[in-house]
Amino acid sequence: QAQQGKGLVYEKLDQADDMLGEFAIAKQKAAEKGDEKVLGVVNAKLNSYYHGLIDEELMMIDPEEADYTYLVDICDQALEANEKNAFAAYNAISAKNKDVDYDAAIVLGEKIIQFEEDIDANLLSAIFYELGMAYQNSVIYKEACASYEKVTEEPFFTKAENKMMTSNCQ
Repeated sequence: QAQQGKGLVYEKLDQADDMLGEFAIAKQKAAEKGDEKVLGVVNAKLNSYYHGLIDEELMMIDPEEADYTYLVDICDQALEANEKNAFAAYNAISAKNKDVDYDAAIVLGEKIIQFEEDIDANLLSAIFYELGMAYQNSVIYKEACASYEKVTEEPFFTKAENKMMTSNCQ
């Protein structure tokens, strides 16, 4: 709890490196003690911090010369800080699909859906849609169809239905 408190102070002072360091220590100690409350607070703060960075990077990507390198780097850092950060995973999967790195998108997608019970339904639908696209582009149609079938929320639901028709999903 002391490291969590120090991390929160560093957050207020806009000292990101110190905040991240304290939160890493807090997570390690909380995990050793099984302190789910501290883990929850720290993970929420980490997710919020990286969410802001990801949003900033998304706004800076030039649509005509899209380079997703920095976005993927930030998402990787977010997932290193909290492997259950579904927002970071979704953005990384989407960027990897756009960069035609389907194998990496599939690996990350399969990893994050292990935590699907903790993921908001809309974000989970987005992840399954991107995972389906990665499988489809890798010509693994059975898995693509299985992923598209798990999409339940708009606007991804309609897109997934259309993909299922073009992929001959039964």
